[in-house]
Amino acid sequence: MKEIKLLKEKKYSIFMKTDYNDNNDYKEIIINKKKGRHDQTNFSNFLKPLWPNGKPVAEAKINDIKSYLHLIPASDHHFYTNLTGNPSIEEDIDGFNGELDFELDV
Repeated sequence: MKEIKLLKEKKYSIFMKTDYNDNNDYKEIIINKKKGRHDQTNFSNFLKPLWPNGKPVAEAKINDIKSYLHLIPASDHHFYTNLTGNPSIEEDIDGFNGELDFELDV
């Protein structure tokens, strides 16, 4: 997602573009759930997962998450116990360790 537009008069819609160079109109995503309405645009129709096979995170974060398993419902443990850690990752901004496309106010 590259651009998002919200319109006051369409409070149950999000308008978005997936490319900065996209000269087409914004794609409308209807977020209002009404019974019997099946024509709503789905996010998955045009958004591709950034990490389809999961994203490794810092070992310290994995260990921290696993220390809180007793607070997480047992039905969700599978997700958290299958996270992969990477000891070479050093996180710098809330889990992001790639190239920034914005300036950081420090």
